Amino acid sequence: MKFNVSSKILCNFAASVAKVINDKNALTILNNFYMELNGDILTLRGSNTENSLTAHIPVNEAQGDGAVCVDASSLVSMLKQIPDQGITVDVANSLNTTIEYSSGRFEFVALDGAGYPRIDRTQKRQRQKAYNFCVLVTNYAKAWTIPCSRQVAMTIVSK
Repeated sequence: MKFNVSSKILCNFAASVAKVINDKNALTILNNFYMELNGDILTLRGSNTENSLTAHIPVNEAQGDGAVCVDASSLVSMLKQIPDQGITVDVANSLNTTIEYSSGRFEFVALDGAGYPRIDRTQKRQRQKAYNFCVLVTNYAKAWTIPCSRQVAMTIVSK
């Protein structure tokens, strides 16, 4: 699985989705983002036992589909260090993951995405908003606006 995306867009979405992840989870896998590449859409999901927040981010030059779990706090920290530029994310079959940008790279090991809990949409209500130029996510009277160049959808699922 390999794709290119703007570091700022991925960082903003990752920081927003990370807000739903608790510091201590009953399931340690919930300390991670679930990242799935399907075609040219990257799905980034964060969850705790009560809520789930999913972002669907358009990417460029996507190669191969797949799903992995990446430590949420580590990914957000790495992305905050990268200047606003295009990055290449490459996940090898061994789950060795590389984020490359013009002046450096980060390397880490991801987890298999099959271990991440699935959302049962029949028992939960779902609210979805799609905007052409921005996504607004509101949580406890705080709002985050995430600019983007193509249509992006974020889904908030709660009990």
